[in-house]
Amino acid sequence: MHTRSAIPATRRALLKAGAAVGVLPFATAVSFAQPARPDTITVGTAVDIVNFDPYALTLNSLILLKTLNAWLIDYDENLKPVPSALAGFDIAPGNASVTLTIRPDVVFHTGKTMTVDDVVYAIERAADPKRGFNLFAAASTLIDSVKAAGSQQVVLKLKQPTATSLITDMLVHQPVLDMSRNSAEALSRESTGAGPYRLVDWRQGESLTLEAFPQWFGGRPKTKTVVFRFFTSPAAAVSA
Repeated sequence: MHTRSAIPATRRALLKAGAAVGVLPFATAVSFAQPARPDTITVGTAVDIVNFDPYALTLNSLILLKTLNAWLIDYDENLKPVPSALAGFDIAPGNASVTLTIRPDVVFHTGKTMTVDDVVYAIERAADPKRGFNLFAAASTLIDSVKAAGSQQVVLKLKQPTATSLITDMLVHQPVLDMSRNSAEALSRESTGAGPYRLVDWRQGESLTLEAFPQWFGGRPKTKTVVFRFFTSPAAAVSA
């Protein structure tokens, strides 16, 4: 049961950044250079990343974290909710529970294949006031409980019947990570997501280098390397 959310399209457009690295909603802060090599994109931006924790997601770090991580669902170009790290999701009649079916081919950058336990842990963290950070408000408002139902499904029980648009907006913000490294401390210096690119090198205040993750469930990205270069002034960026 899927309906279009009443949330503004401009906000949802930010969620499409993912693997399409060139589609940015804040062009005034980001610029692209002609590739030095055909397999490399260089992105110049005034905003450095603080950490690699998608639970502390901010507008400034959105493009980086969407590139490194996998999320339960996404919105397509028509703002229709579609599975991403899930094989499917089913909102029960009455809109009081959701069954999530995981994909069998989601591999984290740690080399581990995603399980229902990773998904349960990820959602439980989102609903925890001490660990959920930016995701806590929505998750704590909607979720009553989360539990595995076999090896491929997770059941979310909601606190009350909830509009479909609110359910999908919660799912689209929910990242999945290797549960053994899903903490603010572990994500302070490294990424353990399952996105199309993985971290190669981070020189805080200078640059961030990512490479295509060959085991990404969405297929091999067309661009092998993405380099983010951080600049403290527009003049420095133009010169570079």
